[in-house]
Amino acid sequence: MSARKKLYISYIGRDIQDNSPIAPSVLVSELIDYAHSGYGFPAERLVRQHPLQAFSADYFTETLDLFSYSRDNFTAAVAAQQAPARTGDALELSTPPEAFKHMGAETLGLFYANPLKYFLQNRLGIYLEKEDSLPDTSENFRLAGLEGYKAGQATFQSGLRGAQTQELMGLFKARGVLPPGQVGAHDFTAISLEAGDLASRMNIWTLGEDPRYKAVTLQIGDFSINGSLPDVYGGGMVYARFAKFNPRDLVSCWINHLLLCAANGSPECQKKSVYLSRDVSGVFAPLDNSPKILKHLLQLHWDGLSRPLPFYPKSSHVYARARLIQEKPRRASLRAAVVAMQGNQFNPGEIEEPYLNFFFDGVADLGETFERVALEIFEPLFQHFTSTTAPPPLQLKNIKEL
Repeated sequence: MSARKKLYISYIGRDIQDNSPIAPSVLVSELIDYAHSGYGFPAERLVRQHPLQAFSADYFTETLDLFSYSRDNFTAAVAAQQAPARTGDALELSTPPEAFKHMGAETLGLFYANPLKYFLQNRLGIYLEKEDSLPDTSENFRLAGLEGYKAGQATFQSGLRGAQTQELMGLFKARGVLPPGQVGAHDFTAISLEAGDLASRMNIWTLGEDPRYKAVTLQIGDFSINGSLPDVYGGGMVYARFAKFNPRDLVSCWINHLLLCAANGSPECQKKSVYLSRDVSGVFAPLDNSPKILKHLLQLHWDGLSRPLPFYPKSSHVYARARLIQEKPRRASLRAAVVAMQGNQFNPGEIEEPYLNFFFDGVADLGETFERVALEIFEPLFQHFTSTTAPPPLQLKNIKEL
């Protein structure tokens, strides 16, 4: 190997994932050491480190011995130096196709469960679902988390049919879900008792009837809704799930209740809808203005297809409940919503949801539009909902402190 004036050697000096330093090969390292020890050239003079991205601001700074003639990379470098927007106000798409005005009975519930997720998936084609990971080979020491929910939901459904839970315990043990020994039997028994209580509360409303579907065909303004509602009984509709109170489930039950009451010529229009969870029970009263409420929800849904709708079930529920029910001042209510969104050392925040975290980059701005939308959605809900148990402390524990 020979060189008359210059010898140029390049190597990958940074990790493409996290930009951490990567040492050169042994041959290059020995050459740098030899030039330093034999000729006094410091390594800083011999090695020039380039940034990971071609649009780095270092290429367009006069004080550094780096340069670039790319206009596109310069534009990207300028944009990267600006503070990122934390709200969806700056992101606005064109008017969605008219086909979005024709929807199934489940569409509104899916939208309001996570408006940002619905927007990113249906308008931008962004999907953040996690890939299936390898099976967990660690041994279970407690029946909790997702496996605990599955066991409780299966036991709850079994209790509605009057089946014995011992058969289910043997099934979960065979699948390797239950912890070994008495711990597994104890955890499953505790879950079974709680699931049995939920089944008993549900049977009070269903009287042992089998659920049926209710066909829904509605035309509200320019919007049409066609489909069917599940879990309809002679006494009304029952929404039950073996899970802790979740505002997302409450909103979904409310929307289905509105659809049921808006069904033209249906005897169910005057019937109640029941919400049941592990720690909260409540009833939605019949109402005769459901089309008006649905029209507003449909308009918000339509607006949320052009720009992200700042409605986040958990944080919005905390804010609306503090303002409307607890009559807290606006600033205290907003601070409570920020705690619900960002979380603390004891409870993870709603921002941990993948789509919110992706869009807001970990910090969400709950502005005036967030406040207005939260009140518009939850005010009629609260007016027609009667809770038979106290709300869970997880949602509201910080309000009195603020």
